[in-house]
Amino acid sequence: MLQRNEETQAVMQYLATPRIYQLKGEEIEVQDQLAQQLDDAIAGDLVTANKEIEELKRQYDAEALLEQTEERKVRMQALQTEWNQKRANLATYNDATFIGAIVLKDKLGTTTDLISNAELVDLPGLNDREAKVKQALIGGAYHLVQKRGLARQVVSNTLVTMEKARQLEYFRKADLPNNEYVILVEVHYYRNRPTSSTKLHKDTSGETLFVNLSFTNKKRILGPEYIVNPASNAIYDQFVKQKLPEVFVDDLDAVRKNLKGERIIEATVLEENGVVAFVDEAIHHKTPTAGPRTGSAEGLKTALAYVYGDEYDDAAAAYKGYKSARRLSPWTFASYFKNPTAKAHSNDWWQLLEKLATLQRKDELNRAQLKKWLPDSKYFTDRAEEILEQAATDFTSVSFGHLGGFGPIEKGERITVPVRQRGEKPLERRMSMVDLSQYKATASEGGKRSFFRTWVRAVPREKFG
Repeated sequence: MLQRNEETQAVMQYLATPRIYQLKGEEIEVQDQLAQQLDDAIAGDLVTANKEIEELKRQYDAEALLEQTEERKVRMQALQTEWNQKRANLATYNDATFIGAIVLKDKLGTTTDLISNAELVDLPGLNDREAKVKQALIGGAYHLVQKRGLARQVVSNTLVTMEKARQLEYFRKADLPNNEYVILVEVHYYRNRPTSSTKLHKDTSGETLFVNLSFTNKKRILGPEYIVNPASNAIYDQFVKQKLPEVFVDDLDAVRKNLKGERIIEATVLEENGVVAFVDEAIHHKTPTAGPRTGSAEGLKTALAYVYGDEYDDAAAAYKGYKSARRLSPWTFASYFKNPTAKAHSNDWWQLLEKLATLQRKDELNRAQLKKWLPDSKYFTDRAEEILEQAATDFTSVSFGHLGGFGPIEKGERITVPVRQRGEKPLERRMSMVDLSQYKATASEGGKRSFFRTWVRAVPREKFG
């Protein structure tokens, strides 16, 4: 046991910080051909699927006019199920679309053997209430993969990526899969990821060990921004521990103890056919924001509430009360305050809240603009960096909705985890550092953000029957 832990922790130490590398030679050819075939197949399905849906509905309406026998009702339900699935598939084509899964149930052999023997399988959609094992999306392009005969390319591209990322090595050393867990490798394809999806997040819902993003880019592009070992929450940590294999949880805990020190919002640059591999539970990541961090009116309200707490709440209430009073009221703005510290700075709060009230929804303030916008008072300027950090809400926290019903979390309730604990200094951002302006230059080069995403999941063996 001790030897295994030393070996698996050594690999986990390597994996815990996102790794960036490139595909080479034949690997690029396989992935490029796969992406091109998928693009063509999806483009065709976007044209024909709607016509097929209309035909299915026509058949349904024709059946509905006839005598409703049990056999006919079953057929009508099948027609409805088919057109709903086609709709679900279409809904995924402009974002992530599921293209298949690889189920690893037995001890792993060589990568060559795995590629030769592994099968690509379909999984029920997320909305399937009966399925014990299902994909993370509602539909996908698996049917197109089968129609075009692309299954072997998907298997090869996926397992080669995992091997290069040392994930298969980790499984061999950790004796996974085992009697308790099956390794389920879920594969998605992004035709063109929108650059507007920039909020920090985790890809998965607590049962994923590794994530790989294998890009098809031919120009240099910005890869994800990320934070290694961000702040967490005891409830979330307990949820993950109950989801993942014990060896993985132990290794992750051990590695986190070595990931202390200066934390930065890191940036990445991907050369041609770049791959990013990471442990989802060790980081938060996001689609890169090419420009500086900025704060909107709503973001500034969030920031002021975080930085000043009760003082902001009191100032905001005083401002609302004063504005609601009659114009000829004898009461001053300061008289509406209850918090003594906020009241002592009532003039500063008045200036700021007046400016905040006129800030338009579309307005975004960067670092220089925010410092100029804030009232010229040490009460605000001394905390300008912290205000900016919290106002740039894409960078401040991660929200989880999949814990509903776990512990004290009610169903439908979300839990929000900050990227740092209170009392820690604001996080610097690599892309904003002057000596690393290459990131800004790379953003101007453009390039399609097309990639294959792999979620390497650990699923209880009992769910497979």
